[in-house]
Amino acid sequence: MSGKKPLASLLAIVAFAMMAANYFGEEHAVLTSSFLNLAITVPLVVVSVALLIKDGTKGSFGKAWVFLPRLLFCGLLQNEFGWLTS
Repeated sequence: MSGKKPLASLLAIVAFAMMAANYFGEEHAVLTSSFLNLAITVPLVVVSVALLIKDGTKGSFGKAWVFLPRLLFCGLLQNEFGWLTS
């Protein structure tokens, strides 16, 4: 049960940061959301790359986190430049 307290605390901090940013306006909310997105996902991707380098291709956890940003980036490119659309 004690392992869930840090997660609940982090969730409360993120929620408070988003509420405070929304109070100051849309620009601050977008900036805060982007920063929190990077602050949360970058360490996960770094750990996954380290696990992928350490363990090789034996498991699928590291590969999934490495290929997810590639998939999202390709989706962004498709939305921005209209790939695969007629």
